This record gives sequence, C-alpha cells and structure tokens, in this order.
Amino acid sequence: MISIRRLHKRFQVSDGVVAAIKSLDLEIAEGELFVIVGASGSGKTTLLRCIAGLETPDHGEIRIADKVVSSDHPPTWIPPQQRKLGMVFQSYAVWPHLTVSQNIALPLAEGSQKIPRKEVAARVKEALHLVQLEEQADRPATLLSGGQQQRVALARAIAVSSRLLLMDELRHPRSSRGDGDRG
Repeated sequence: MISIRRLHKRFQVSDGVVAAIKSLDLEIAEGELFVIVGASGSGKTTLLRCIAGLETPDHGEIRIADKVVSSDHPPTWIPPQQRKLGMVFQSYAVWPHLTVSQNIALPLAEGSQKIPRKEVAARVKEALHLVQLEEQADRPATLLSGGQQQRVALARAIAVSSRLLLMDELRHPRSSRGDGDRG
C-alpha cells in the first residue's frame, strides 16, 4: 500500500542543515499494521508528514496504492487533501470551539472529504461508537481528557473513510507519562 524509495528530507537550522530522513526505502503492505519506533528527533513525525503531503521531501518517491504521490523524478506532487489519508496528530488537532460530534463532522461537511449532508450524522455516530465516546458527543472538546481528545481525533480520521491512517505518538489512555518519547 505504501512504497517509499530513496526518501530524503533535510531542514535548515541556525547552524546548518539537519537530515531528518536519509535515503529511506520502505514497503508497507495493504492491511499491515506498521509501527515506527525511535528516539525523539529521529524523523518519525517527518516521515508521516511526508507521506501525508504536509512536508515536501527533498528527494525520492512515495507511492500510495501504486499511485505516485510525491517524486523528484519526474516531478510529481499530489496535495494532502487528494491523498485520502487520515492523520491523528501528536497534538490531536481538536478544534476547541466545537463539540465532540462537530469535531468529527467538520471534514465530512466541509472541504475535499465532504459527503452528502444526510450521511454525516450516521457516519459521526458510527465513529463515536468505534472509539467509545457516544456519551460525550455533545460535550465541548475542551472538557475532555487528553486520551478522550485523542479518540476524537481518531474518530475524525475513521469517519472520513480514509484508506490509510497515520497516527503520530499515540499514547495508552492509562499512561501518565507525557514526555512524548514513545514514538
């Protein structure tokens, strides 16, 4: 499902250049659960952002379902909204002014992943059920615990029927450790 060849990504920093990804080759089969583990700063998030189209690699090729979404030869770039991916960010990206249901419904009602309005409520209800947040549906997102906010972000990614879910630094809901070094 994901094929990566010769992927390079560097960042300019005050004292030079940092290579976040150096000539990475990777194959992930359809239906495979793949986990990347590494130290903080080792390039895990950068890799996910390159796959999602939120970062532009310097070199290499990324294919999703046999379709080239990023390449330097020939130059190819498919924008994030056309890659049909769901991403749960490290920060969860939960909109604080919306309820749980509204957070999940927003990409279904607006933008490139929009579905017919009459289908939105059913899709939200199904996603809430999958992440066991039905009873918090009308609660403001800011009144949820960190683990619950993470499940809202997961429900939002599931609700849009993504062909691929990218999840950055998921934490076990019972974990009290919050240092971010669990890859």
